[in-house]
Formats: sequence, structure tokens, C-alpha cells
Amino acid sequence: MEIQISSENGIVPSRDQDCAARLQKLLKAGTMDTIFVLSPGEYFLASAIKLEGLQNVKIIGYGARFISRYDPCDPYSFRGAFDFTGCKNCTISGLTLTTDRDPNCAGHVKAVNVDECTVDIALDEGFHLSGKESIRCVDSCDERLIPNRHIYFADDHGYRYSLIRENVIRLYAGQSNQGQLRRLLAGEPVCMKHSLYPRCPLLFTECSGMELNDITVESSPGVTCGIYPRSENFTFRRFQIRLPYGSKRIYASNADGIHVTGLAGKLVIEDCLFEHLGDDAINIHNEGATVYKLEGDVVTCYARRFYSEPDEKRSRLSDKWARPGDTVLVYDRKTMLQKGRFRVVSYEVNRLVMEGLAGSINEGDVLANEALATHAEIRRCTVRNSRARAFILQSHHVTVEDCYLYGTAGSAIIIAPDTERWNEMTPGQDIEICNTVFDSCGAYIQERNAAIVIAVQHDSGKNDAAYPAGVHNRIRIRDNLFVNLPGGTVYAAAVKDMKIIGNRIVNCRRNPGFSAEAMHICNCEEMVSFDNLLFSTMALQRV
Repeated sequence: MEIQISSENGIVPSRDQDCAARLQKLLKAGTMDTIFVLSPGEYFLASAIKLEGLQNVKIIGYGARFISRYDPCDPYSFRGAFDFTGCKNCTISGLTLTTDRDPNCAGHVKAVNVDECTVDIALDEGFHLSGKESIRCVDSCDERLIPNRHIYFADDHGYRYSLIRENVIRLYAGQSNQGQLRRLLAGEPVCMKHSLYPRCPLLFTECSGMELNDITVESSPGVTCGIYPRSENFTFRRFQIRLPYGSKRIYASNADGIHVTGLAGKLVIEDCLFEHLGDDAINIHNEGATVYKLEGDVVTCYARRFYSEPDEKRSRLSDKWARPGDTVLVYDRKTMLQKGRFRVVSYEVNRLVMEGLAGSINEGDVLANEALATHAEIRRCTVRNSRARAFILQSHHVTVEDCYLYGTAGSAIIIAPDTERWNEMTPGQDIEICNTVFDSCGAYIQERNAAIVIAVQHDSGKNDAAYPAGVHNRIRIRDNLFVNLPGGTVYAAAVKDMKIIGNRIVNCRRNPGFSAEAMHICNCEEMVSFDNLLFSTMALQRV
């Protein structure tokens, strides 16, 4: 393989001059069978490095730190760091990614006025707001900086605020936020995000056989790594999202760590670290498609996002949602049970031709492309202090093993599709969670509060008891440690064939509605539970 070294090609690391165009030119010069070595140093990127069609390429940058331009006053001008399209069998190793300005700031609550819907916040030392910066989300935390959801404002239109004295702001919330404001206490730490979902620092579209080793992300304005259709077979090893040493920020990333939207084949995530996340550490799913017209073998469907109608722009499915030969699964929206399957003959956005229908299909049913039900292996990973969950698993054939999950505001793991708001599929099937520690997870008490939640929709307002067993199939939860939980260990609804075996439960608080202080099981069939030990100050119990 040819070897290209950046310094030998006249590229000198610089914090003062934009290096994006020169690096992009170098990396695009050898699109096949090339090793690129990026010399140590700091590289400023005013725009993303866009790479297309690389094959069998290695990008090695141990000691190379990439600083992307970020403007908190215009956060959606952020263009990311690396954007890969149509690349195959490539390895990226040793890079560190950050931004030139902080994507969030921190402070402490000074005063709350519930009637006026205002919060006075004193910015922590090292942070400053001029009044022009955007504030899109505000989260409260406990003294350990675990998000506690006393408040969790989030609106991509932004929140109005004013400077009432030096480094003290008054944030104006809406009437709908009064319930949250009543929970907020003076002195609580808060994190204020300047953006929610700008472009990802690491973006992959139609890439396959990609391997990321020893990547560190210290600052991300939104989702850190996005994997979009139609990508296939990804491996992450020693991928870290963490604050830089000495940082006083609360979040390293404003949104998800790794967000998978339609990955074929296999996803391997090993020995990775996700700290101080503004949302989920890992979210694995593909898009659902709601059927609204059937004409013979022609199916017209749409993405039902936030209760959208078929003709809305946000109802557009990905143009790579399916391709000829794929198998599509059919789910009854009322029960969420699988009722059929068919092969794809042809596909264009929101319209496909099917053949070989086994079972039935009707208007209103939900479709999922089985080819994009990612087979995932998550091993020896650590998640600490997440605003939402550690892992959302909406797929088939998933293993979570030897992980440490600490300080999630919501459940550490949730297995549930969402066909009403986020339009994410599928229900869980053949999922094993083993030898994992769940510590201080579920800081935000809610109806389903448990370290592991298996439900029919993300939304806890859904009546899980109305759905039959068989939405989820073959779930194994074994040999885990649940410790210091404010609620239960497992909440499971509508599962067929579930085994909960050999788990230990230590110092988990009694929460009304959870049997034996541990589990809440609803409409499940073929369930086996034994040798789960609950330790308390009074006795040792089996549950």
C-alpha cells in the first residue's frame, strides 16, 4: 500500500489557518489502497473534510487534534469535521475531535419564579454569555452532575433570556414548563446547550466495512457520530466521548454518542467510553414506514414523525430505505405484532412494489426493513452521566456484555420501538444483556422507572397492558448487578420467551408498583425467572 504523510505533503498543523481544504485534497488524492499518516498537532477546520468513494484506505492520526469552527450565536452553521460517503473497508485511527468554542455552558440556579415561568441562573466561572448566544436546552443535575430532570427544557426554536447582572441570566420558560419549575431547587447545577441537532462531527452515509479505533471526541454540538442508510458493517474500538481534562462543562456531547439509522450487517462496539452525554450513548434503529395506500402490489407509505400526515415534508422516508431483494416486515399498529413479510421488487421514496407476501398487509400497518435490523455486539463499554439512556436497542440479535452503566437520567437500557414520534423500528428480538453493572441509573423517577425497560413505545404514557405478548421475542437478562437504583431493575411488557436469571440486586429503593422491589412484568409469556438475589439490610431474598 502507498503511504502518504501529511507533513511531507506541505500540510503543517495550524490553529490559526483553515486546514480543511488542504487535508481534503490530500485524502482524496489516494482513494484506494493508501495509508495516510496525519502528523501530530492541532488542525483548525472551518468546514468538514468530505471524502467520497475511499476503498481500503487507512487514516492514522495519533497525536492529531482537529478543532472545528462552532458559533454558539449561529449553531446550525456548524459543518462537522469528517463526512464520509460511499467509502468501503476503511480504518480511521487515533484522531481527537473538538470545537473552537463550547457548545454548552454551565451554571447554578439562583432563583425560580414558577408563576412568571422564569429561572435566574448564575454562570459558573469560565463561562460568559453576551445575550446573542442561542439556548436550545436546559438540564438540571444533582451534585454528582448526573442529569436529574427536575427541568429538561428542550426546544429547537430556542429560549429567550436576558442578562440581569454580570454573568447572571434570566431564562423565560413557557406555561407548559411550570410543572418542571416546581421541582427545581436553588443551587442546582444546570447545563445550557447552544444547539441540539446540527451536523454530526463524524458522519457516514452508504459506507461499509468501516473501523474506528482510538477516536476521542471532547466536544460535540449535537449527535457525535451518525451512521445513515445504506451503510453496512461498522466496528468501534476504544471510541471515547469525554470532556477534556480540566473542563468545567457538564456535557461533552449535546446529543447522542453513536446514532445508527439503518445499518445492514453487524455493528461491533468494544472497550468504548461515553461520558457526560446530552442524550443517549448509543441508539440503534431503522426507520418505520406507515402504510397509507395499497394498490395491488404497490405500497405507498410514509415516515410518521411526531404524528405527521403523509404529505408533510417530515414524512419523507430515506431514499435508501429499501432496495430490490430486501425483506420487509409488516406490523399491526394496534397490537405491534408482526403479521407478515414480503420482498421488495423496487423502491422510490415513500413508494415500493412488493412480491411474495406471506401473511397480510393493510392500510395503517407499520413496515420495517429486516435488512437494516442491525446485529450488534456491545462489550466492555462504560457510560457515565447521560441525560437520557445508555443504550436504545431497536433491532434483532443484540448482545450487551461486561458493561458499566452509571448515572443515566432515564433507564440504562430501553428496548422499544417508537412509531408515533421518532419513527424508529423494530421491536426487540434475540437480545441478551449479561454481566453488566447498572449503578445509580434511572435518576428521573417515572411510571416505568427501571434500569432495563422493555416496552411497546418510548412514551411512558402508552398503556403497555393493552398489547399482547410477542411484540418482543427471546430476551435474556442474566448475571447482571443492579446497585443503588432509585426504582426497579426490570420493567417488561409484551415479551414472549424471556429469561431473567442469576442477577444480583443491591441497595435498590422500594418503589410502589414494582414487585419484590425488583421487577414489573406485564403481559409476558414463556417467562423464566430464578436465582435472582436481592440483598437488603434486613435479609437475603430470592425474587
